[in-house]
Amino acid sequence: MIYLSTEGLNCKAAYGRRFTAGAAFNGACLGGAPGFAYIACNVTMIDPQKERQRLAQAYADMSEVELEKLADAAWSLTEPAREVLKTELSRRKLGITLNDSAPKREEPTKIVILRRYTSAPEALVAKSVLDSADIECFLRDENMIRMDWFWSNALGGVKLCVRDEDAEEAAALLEQAHPETFREE
Repeated sequence: MIYLSTEGLNCKAAYGRRFTAGAAFNGACLGGAPGFAYIACNVTMIDPQKERQRLAQAYADMSEVELEKLADAAWSLTEPAREVLKTELSRRKLGITLNDSAPKREEPTKIVILRRYTSAPEALVAKSVLDSADIECFLRDENMIRMDWFWSNALGGVKLCVRDEDAEEAAALLEQAHPETFREE
């Protein structure tokens, strides 16, 4: 990468010519901050024939189980990779078909803030209670408040977050009374 100032830079070693910022250089110059230009000097093109050969060798080295897994996720492959995979499957005379349809995405889980704590230690104790009950949870803004606890009020404290469907169970666990003292046996 080369960053050029408005005075320009002699790129004779790399390109054999001098140019100034903002000037297009083989389509590789992008406008950046005023007075500067970004030029990607190390962009390489992939040779399609070599890439097909590389893929053919990689697929030839795979077991039938690996090829079946790859065929099941064929929707994620590039068109040349799919073609090479079809060729390898037919060469081995395997009756595997490519799955070209992407899996359906699930709706994102709604996350709710269950509790807010002014200090990180209180939040960590509550999180450990939920973790021990196998309820997925996380603390938001914990690191920021650990670095500087003065931010607690500005950020609204450390937030204990859970999935919406787990909120009732988690709230019930956190509302349970805990003993003031422990008895030794």
